[in-house]
Amino acid sequence: MIRTLLVLLALATIAPEALADWQTRSWSRWEIGSAGAEAVVGIEAIELQRLGLPDDAQWLSAELARTVGFRSAGADCPLDAAEPRASPQELRVVRLHFSCGQQVTAPSIRVRLLGDVASQPLHYATVLYSGRSVDALLTQGDDTVEPEGTSGVPGIAPVVREYVALGFAHILEGLDHIAFLLCLLLAASGLARRAWMVTGFTLGHSITLSLSALGFLRVQTAGVEALIGFTVALLAAEVWQRSNGGRTATVLLSAVTGGLLLGGMAVAGVALPPTAAAALLILVPAYLMLAARSSAVQLLHLGMMAVFGLVHGLGFASALRSIGLPEGRRAWALAGFNIGVELGQLVLLGLFATMLALLARVVGARRMEQGEKMLAGLLCATGIFWLVQRAA
Repeated sequence: MIRTLLVLLALATIAPEALADWQTRSWSRWEIGSAGAEAVVGIEAIELQRLGLPDDAQWLSAELARTVGFRSAGADCPLDAAEPRASPQELRVVRLHFSCGQQVTAPSIRVRLLGDVASQPLHYATVLYSGRSVDALLTQGDDTVEPEGTSGVPGIAPVVREYVALGFAHILEGLDHIAFLLCLLLAASGLARRAWMVTGFTLGHSITLSLSALGFLRVQTAGVEALIGFTVALLAAEVWQRSNGGRTATVLLSAVTGGLLLGGMAVAGVALPPTAAAALLILVPAYLMLAARSSAVQLLHLGMMAVFGLVHGLGFASALRSIGLPEGRRAWALAGFNIGVELGQLVLLGLFATMLALLARVVGARRMEQGEKMLAGLLCATGIFWLVQRAA
């Protein structure tokens, strides 16, 4: 069985890290003056790392000079400066300054940042012009904003629709969140138990998504994503261990978290600090032994799903912060994004449950049990891969 899990771990490492979160997100804050414009553009370093690009501000300055433009009256305004600015460790921030040489009229801003290498780049621009603020979400198909012809505060219905779609897409294209939902289905049989687990997960992620997106809670993105990998590994390990009847999953996951603890103590600046790794090292055997022996496993699942939801909510919030929330409609945008996330989860859970039920009818209960065991092993290996790669 150990050899089988090692094979699955090798297969998991083939999955590209970029698939774990499909949307490449960046933001900018613009101030348009009488004869030019100034912008501060930012992106999280992990977004660049996912794409295999240099994550330093000097490289980003050159990329912005190539992909960001400002126009006045239909004519390009030259870029005078692209200067890196001091920022938190996880961010890369650059200041841009455009000079038009004459009175700015009919201004327009175009952002194509990372459009050549990312499949779904999103850029959130806030523009201060003529005493009012304009927010715009730019995509590959719509990469230009013209603040003079845009209303300052968007309508409620368009904002809700747009952010519901963003939340829905974030779930459907986020491989780590999909893997976790699949683990959830494997861990609980029956509609009632699955609904119970989904309830706990929803409560957890709704709390941290709201607090973090509104700025009341701020954490390191890379550390959160490492913890999301851990939640996949731990829940899959429970399923795999229960079907195997042994303790291999506990030993393996404990060894990995122990290695991360030692690595964090030896190397400064890792994404997962030693205190967090130590907590995971304690949690792994405690949770897996409780899940195997506890008669109240349903209550245990509710509590753990709420905890796991807190972690995933921070991941959702990281995406939402990078996308941005429109001024004057922040609460509506947050509600729309949360609704989109929930709809995406329900669609995936319903789809996976139907597929598993149909497959069980075709292959029979015994083969289905073996297939679920192998799937749990693959999900556990994938979660371990994400944990180690993101924590390093």
